[in-house]
Amino acid sequence: PTQSQSHSTNAIMTVVTNSNPFDTVNPTLRATNIFIVVVKEVNVAPTLGSIGLQTVNELATLTVTNAAVETNINSVTTGYGLLSAPSGVSINGSGVITWMPIQGQSHSTNVITTVVTNNNPFDTVNPTLTATNSFTVVVKELNTAPVLPAQNNTNVNELMTLVVTNTAAEPNVNSVITGYGLINPPTGATIDTNGVITWTPGQNQSPGTNVIMTVVTNNNPYDTVNPALTATNSFTVVVNEVNTAPLLPPQNDTNINELATLVVTNTAAEPNIHSVTTGYGLVNAPAGATIDTNGIITWTPAQNESPGTNVLITVVSNSNPYDSINPQLVATNSFTVVVNEVNVPPVLQAQSDVSGDENTTLVLTNAATEPNIHSVTIGYGLINPPTGASIDNNGVISWVPTVAEESTTNALITVVTNANPYDLVNPMLTATNSFNGTVTDPVVSPLITSVKLSNGVATVTWTTVPGHTYTLQYQDIPTNVWTDVPPPVSASGSQASMTNATGGAPHRLYQVITAPQQFHPR
Repeated sequence: PTQSQSHSTNAIMTVVTNSNPFDTVNPTLRATNIFIVVVKEVNVAPTLGSIGLQTVNELATLTVTNAAVETNINSVTTGYGLLSAPSGVSINGSGVITWMPIQGQSHSTNVITTVVTNNNPFDTVNPTLTATNSFTVVVKELNTAPVLPAQNNTNVNELMTLVVTNTAAEPNVNSVITGYGLINPPTGATIDTNGVITWTPGQNQSPGTNVIMTVVTNNNPYDTVNPALTATNSFTVVVNEVNTAPLLPPQNDTNINELATLVVTNTAAEPNIHSVTTGYGLVNAPAGATIDTNGIITWTPAQNESPGTNVLITVVSNSNPYDSINPQLVATNSFTVVVNEVNVPPVLQAQSDVSGDENTTLVLTNAATEPNIHSVTIGYGLINPPTGASIDNNGVISWVPTVAEESTTNALITVVTNANPYDLVNPMLTATNSFNGTVTDPVVSPLITSVKLSNGVATVTWTTVPGHTYTLQYQDIPTNVWTDVPPPVSASGSQASMTNATGGAPHRLYQVITAPQQFHPR
């Protein structure tokens, strides 16, 4: 019986026919019999085909169709299973085996054994049968490139440090990162062995747009085809220009005397190569203080600014055309200037030499001027003055030369003293000047008022100036020689007389001369 004739009951009837040529009536006859044949169902185990050696990469999916064949048309496959298989292997109801080996299962050889079960309801002895087969799967190691994280574009200010962690992940447990690098990085950008990028852009790198590209390399000793793989990523860094305020140097407090010139170089430095100093100024500066375009402060304090304490505040501004936020910045510094009061000696004007007649009052104004508004003249004096000379509190010199001082030259030396309560060093100063005073003889023109002759003696009378000495002279005509009549006469009044014996001279002339005098230029 075929499979299609199983589990059936069949009647088999045999008929047999004979022939007898001699029987003319029934030459042919037949006979029959019948018997029952019951055909029993016999289940047959499924048949699993032979599976050859399989090779799969780690993390790749292996699919093997391991469906059983049922040789009995009444048998039905009821299920598949795996008797032995590495983790992760599965088989579905159609006998399809699926496996994606993980990295921990790579570079390994694995045996997968399949079992299949069927059912034949007509086989009462072995209604269920199984079959198995096995095949080998070699899992190959497959290196995987490192995975660098996605990086956002960013920006950084010049001179500020940018730190970007660009550490790669290793999808393969057997791969090891061997190094990081930057491809054509901007000057100064570095990456360390942990994938951390560090960069402090210099001023000459701003403003600018820079692409930072990282390359990372790994190694996998189990992948004989691609033991080393690389990966790259990149991001853009915009370097912002940042204006920096000018730097004014520290200035020490100082002091200066009034009317002296203070010069302080207060030039600012520009830390930023793109910034330009545009101007200097002084804030609430004292009168007369100035600052030029190079930051040099000049000030000559006037007398009315001493004594005093002044704060000089400098402000400087710059310009940076690349900084759109703060294109202009300012800086200030300050220092204190103490203006010292400096007493100045009084000033006595130069005096020309003078002359005056004896017994005549000489008056000369020799008043000093005070160059310092805080100084006050407190007194005048004469140093070793001639007799009778004096000077008052207004610097007026008075002197009546005596006859004894006639034809003499005397030095008139004036000393004047001032006081300045604000000058602690020289609160009092003096000044002197000098000139010569010459005592001249007044113009003396003795006039003979009378000549009286008695008994051969002539009495001559003439006008005089007290204190002067006169000599009477005579001349006998025609000798033309004048002869002194001794002794000289010192006048004590307005006239003087002297006698002279004529000696019988028929004619005699008389004249009176003054004693010789010496005069300084007048």
